[in-house]
Amino acid sequence: MTQLQARILTGLKPTGTPHLGNYAGMIKPTLNLLRERREGDEYFFFIPDLHALNSLRDGARLSENIKMAVLNILAFMEDGEIDNVFIFQQSNIEAIGTLATMMSAYCPKGMMNRAHAYKAAIDQHDGTVKGDDMINMGLYCYPILMMADILSLQSTHIPVGADQKQHVEYARDIATKINFEQGAEILKVPEPFVRADMPVLSGMDGRKMSKSYDNIIPLFAEPDDLRKRIFKIKTDSRDKNAPKDPNDLLFSLYREFAAKQDISAMEKAYKEGLAYGQMKEALFEALNSYLAKPRERLKGLSDNFDQVIDKVEAGNSYARSIANQTLDDFKGALGLTVMLKG
Repeated sequence: MTQLQARILTGLKPTGTPHLGNYAGMIKPTLNLLRERREGDEYFFFIPDLHALNSLRDGARLSENIKMAVLNILAFMEDGEIDNVFIFQQSNIEAIGTLATMMSAYCPKGMMNRAHAYKAAIDQHDGTVKGDDMINMGLYCYPILMMADILSLQSTHIPVGADQKQHVEYARDIATKINFEQGAEILKVPEPFVRADMPVLSGMDGRKMSKSYDNIIPLFAEPDDLRKRIFKIKTDSRDKNAPKDPNDLLFSLYREFAAKQDISAMEKAYKEGLAYGQMKEALFEALNSYLAKPRERLKGLSDNFDQVIDKVEAGNSYARSIANQTLDDFKGALGLTVMLKG
């Protein structure tokens, strides 16, 4: 039997249309790791649908978003790669919820107060007591459920964007605390994996690319819509022939999706004053070309969705077996498995 070397876990929250930021921050780095896989490595993609409930409680929409999240992940995998990954749906792994409850006993309230999602929500609702009433406990305890996602699978590496690294750090802190108190390795202490070359992909309006800001570029926008969105990307007011910054959003996107042999020449032209309109057209051509094969795979997967369901059910089963074992070990360490007779 092959010994487990690493278990890589990442997720795509089904709160809306997957976008280029999701791809650059989560899908691409995981696939890069997959393409360098060693014998014994395991790769898990999961759909954190329980997290989605904090902002979306429309059953029909959520169900469709879950389906699209799975399809968007699989569409970027080349022939044979799908067989080397597991995909599961968070709400189908009951042990995760129990582990989250148990782990909450180890989490200081101050840790939750410092969580990025909560602080952003506080800022949005002006920081008053009345504003705090607008924040549900699911969002406040988001990091606890996230650490249960990570630790239940005994994950070793978590590909994340820089803005999500805090969740992995919290999981590391709690796993270390639990292991220390129990005097044994009950939980793996995971490592964050943040792309060293991760571009800063802001939205079309210059803010963070986010579904809530309605400034995203969807992964599988139709060509006409894709072109319109690219041409709406906010640029500065410098002269059209003035030198441009190759670290801005336009060129960061181009660098992410263009053919490698084209990037150096385009960067030179951009620094020498290529007009923004020309850069946007080049970006559209590069991105539209890059998405051609994934679009074909997306259609094929949609037409054979029963096979996708089978894939997710198999992933659910395997993830459930790992999480159940983690739960049993944790309960045993805490003495929760003893049944007292009356």
